[in-house]
Amino acid sequence: MTGQRSFTIKVIAQSAANHNNKTYLKLWKYNKCFFCFLRANNKLYINNPNINWGTTTIPHYKEKINKRNINTKYINSINTNKNTLKHGKKVADTLVEKTDTLAEKTDTLAEKTDTLAEKTEDVTSLRVNNLCEKIYYLSKNRIKNEEWNFYIKQFYNEKKNYKLIKMKNSFMLLIGLTKNKNVIIKKESIKPNNNNNNNNNNNNS
Repeated sequence: MTGQRSFTIKVIAQSAANHNNKTYLKLWKYNKCFFCFLRANNKLYINNPNINWGTTTIPHYKEKINKRNINTKYINSINTNKNTLKHGKKVADTLVEKTDTLAEKTDTLAEKTDTLAEKTEDVTSLRVNNLCEKIYYLSKNRIKNEEWNFYIKQFYNEKKNYKLIKMKNSFMLLIGLTKNKNVIIKKESIKPNNNNNNNNNNNNS
């Protein structure tokens, strides 16, 4: 009897163990399919070879999945922010370089304008001083004609440039104006034409 009891206990225990093994295999297959489905949808990236495929693994790994998804979101946002910061730094550097080149160009343009202004001042000063000298030499020779009037008109048109007259040339101008003050403008005498003379002779005859 004891042998039969022990045999029956062994059979019952073995059948129970087989039943537990079958249920465990079913759960293991279910869990494996679940994780394969998630892996196929690119939602799970677990590099752990020693995974326990028991009944308690599903909620535990769901929490891990959620945590990893959140972490990947934050990591992606951090990486995008880093890339935007790098891009912004590059843009800022290029803008600084462009502003430096523009500043250099403006400096060169300012230098060119200064040199042009100096050249124009030199040209105007020469022109005004030459007018003073011409008026002086014409009045020195007691010449007061259309040329003299032309130079005086040009001199009066140079009112803005009177400050460029030298002291010597200003005295020359004053002397020239005072010398020719009482001189009458000489007009060129009109010479009669030969044709008019011939006509007059014919009428007299």
